[in-house]
Amino acid sequence: MFLEKRIDKLLATVNEENLEFDISFLSLGLPNIKAIVSVLKRKKYLKDDILKACAQFKKKTGKEPVWIKMDIVTHTEQIDFNILVNDL
Repeated sequence: MFLEKRIDKLLATVNEENLEFDISFLSLGLPNIKAIVSVLKRKKYLKDDILKACAQFKKKTGKEPVWIKMDIVTHTEQIDFNILVNDL
């Protein structure tokens, strides 16, 4: 129940921003365990996908995630690989 409230709060923040996006990255973690990152591509079913990822995290680690972070891709750009290598 507490986890679902945290997810609702996260999604409320996302909806307040009114961002247009198709891809987002979900990071779930504990202080002593490396984060597990998932790609979410279905904006319509974000809550269901987040709950499913949390359930998988709990199944793997035995604990609910302490922190949930969502990174949203708002813009993508095509670039030639050689140009990218030269910029590095």
